[in-house]
Amino acid sequence: MEMTSDLRTLEDILAVSRRFGVTALAYGLPDDRIELRFTEAATAIAEDLPAGRPADAAVFATAETPGLFKPQITELPQAVSKGDILAFLTAGPVRNTLTAPCDGTVTEQLAEADSLLGWGSPAFKITTGA
Repeated sequence: MEMTSDLRTLEDILAVSRRFGVTALAYGLPDDRIELRFTEAATAIAEDLPAGRPADAAVFATAETPGLFKPQITELPQAVSKGDILAFLTAGPVRNTLTAPCDGTVTEQLAEADSLLGWGSPAFKITTGA
């Protein structure tokens, strides 16, 4: 695994971590684990949080190339797996696929059929059940 970072990014991560009560951050190889240690106050706040399943997370399937949007999802909601074809993006004779970035349920189509999408345009909302 290759890891690159600049000093400014690390400083930002540490600053935000301190605001949330993190007192130590360790990354371990070869087992690829991250360890966080918190202040007693942060631990007490976390203990007061309700237990249970975390809220569902939303992920957006976005266009990686520009083109006319041709959705392949016919009804919503629809369960999908990472890599499933959600739509085609056509530009002249070229047809590219827009695939699911993760497992989940497509809950919303954000672009209209036959509309022109640019790079990074959101096309579908996927709920992951994090």
